[in-house]
Amino acid sequence: MAELDKLAIRGVRSFDPREVHIIQFFKPLTVIVGHNGSGKTVSGTRLTQTIVECLKYAATGDLPPNTKGGSFVHDPTVRVSGSRQLAGVDTVKAQVRLRFRNTSGVRMSCVRNLQVSKKKGGAGITMKTLEGVLGVDDETSDPQSRAAISTRCAELDVEMASLLGVSRTIIDNVLFCHQEDSSWPLSEPAVLKKRFDDIFEVTRYTKALESIRALRKQRAQDVRVDEAELRALQQEKERADSVQEKIRVLERALAQKVQDRDELDAALQRKTRSNEALYSDAMRFREVLSHAESLEERLALYTEHRDTLLARTELVDASDAELQRMVDQLPALLASQRERLAHARSRRKDALSERDTCTEQHDALLREHARLEAAAQALQHMLDEGAAALLEISENVPAHPNVAQLEAAALSLDSDLRGQLRDHNARQALEAQQASKEEAQRESTHASLVKKHHDLKARHEQMRATLDRLRTRIAACEAELAQGAPMTDAGALDAARKRRDALQQEHPASELPDVASRLAALQAERDTLTQALATASETAQLRAQRAQLQQSRDEKERLHKERDAQWRTECSERLGTIPNDMSVALTEAQAAHAAAQEQLATAEEAYLRTAAQEEAQVQRCQEKEALVTRMCPRLTQVFARRFRPCWATFPRLKKDCAPPTRKSRYFATLWA
Repeated sequence: MAELDKLAIRGVRSFDPREVHIIQFFKPLTVIVGHNGSGKTVSGTRLTQTIVECLKYAATGDLPPNTKGGSFVHDPTVRVSGSRQLAGVDTVKAQVRLRFRNTSGVRMSCVRNLQVSKKKGGAGITMKTLEGVLGVDDETSDPQSRAAISTRCAELDVEMASLLGVSRTIIDNVLFCHQEDSSWPLSEPAVLKKRFDDIFEVTRYTKALESIRALRKQRAQDVRVDEAELRALQQEKERADSVQEKIRVLERALAQKVQDRDELDAALQRKTRSNEALYSDAMRFREVLSHAESLEERLALYTEHRDTLLARTELVDASDAELQRMVDQLPALLASQRERLAHARSRRKDALSERDTCTEQHDALLREHARLEAAAQALQHMLDEGAAALLEISENVPAHPNVAQLEAAALSLDSDLRGQLRDHNARQALEAQQASKEEAQRESTHASLVKKHHDLKARHEQMRATLDRLRTRIAACEAELAQGAPMTDAGALDAARKRRDALQQEHPASELPDVASRLAALQAERDTLTQALATASETAQLRAQRAQLQQSRDEKERLHKERDAQWRTECSERLGTIPNDMSVALTEAQAAHAAAQEQLATAEEAYLRTAAQEEAQVQRCQEKEALVTRMCPRLTQVFARRFRPCWATFPRLKKDCAPPTRKSRYFATLWA
């Protein structure tokens, strides 16, 4: 049982903050007596505090009613002892110290501190709670153990209630009840019941009883449901036992069928490996043939190129020293040819400038000729007008002995003028003819210079190609001498032909019909085995065929790309361009290849659709068989007699989709 020992008060209400007032509590009872206003309970002013309020504050940390603004602490503006004021003091600290023994008999000490400060300007006060300390104040306790705790590391109010051995409600309403709240036993029934429930702590027991009642009701319902499920499960178990026996019989039959299927799969795999070996031999033979054909094509191309080079190249019958001397003299020859080419270009430039000058002169002569023709036409027109005027005058004027002379003079003048005009025209024609001849001569000179320029350029390119070829031959000869073994295309071609002849000897043409017949027999046997398998086996075969087709297509595409790139490279190097007819053929071949790819994609889509339909059909068959197996034994027997032979054609269904081991509640209801 807890006991109160001493209470020390300082700075609370009317208690002097400079002195500590200590009250000793005695057993079994301590009575506080005094006249009115001595501090037993509450004095007439709001600045005093009773010992009971200090006890409650020390035990619970709650301030009295209406003291939140700082009225619980001594006001710094109030005079002390009626004689003087706390001059120059703006802050007052209050302390309540309680020493007691807890329920274990250990003496404890609880200290709570408050502080009141005047606001700036003297317009009021503010109060704040300082750190409180709860410690052990017993001489018999262990000095090494922890002696004190503060509000910074634990909840002081909770610890005080635990140490006093009573609840917070009893402390507030019974032990340290404020005088203003001491009439709570006379309050309303609802409030009174709530206070008594809090005092006796019956609320949690009431909630526990309600939870127990609800849980009991729920458990009773669960028991009834579980009993119904148990009866249904017992009936299901009886039926499941009979079905399990049938399942064991079917599983033994299924194991036998699986063994048969495994044997057929092993035979099929042996045949497949044999077919793959034959197919690989055929593919190697085809590769050798294609390689030999490519080598022959390269030989033909090289032969054609050699013939072209021989036709364009002049063979020099000279020794190596003479050839080396010619090679050494080749830079000087190239330099002289470059000088001749530069001289020819300068002459061509001069001829072009001279041609431009002659062209300008010719244009000027043409303009002068046109002007003279216009003047001649004007003169002829004037002569015609003069002759007409003379004729008119001769008709109007009578005859005169000088008329004949005038006519003769006019005729002579006319003939002279016409002669001068003819001479002028002849000179113009002669000059034009001479200018044309000079222009033709210049054009022929320019053409000859251009031809000589092209010839020199061709000879320069030919000499450069000859030099490169000689260097290449020298490097090849040096490499052959260094390696000690010739490596030429002719040798590679001969080796390829020898390999082809060896392969043809290993697989002569007479054996091809036998191989074809054996392949046909094996294919027929494989078809027979395939018909004995299920749709899943057909799907596997389709997948294998698709993989082979894909591999063959990839190999053909690779060979096609390599040959096409090699052919294009050789044509570009040897011929300078790709022939038009071959380009058309290549375009058509590419279009056919694209069409074949589209057909292959369509076939793959059809294969995927067929596989999906087959899997869906297998799933539907599985569901139907499970439904029939669950419905009744009679239908199971009919299914086994009519559809069990089809079961062997579905290896995946036999392996992955075993009959069910239990029935659902829905099929149990249908069974009942």
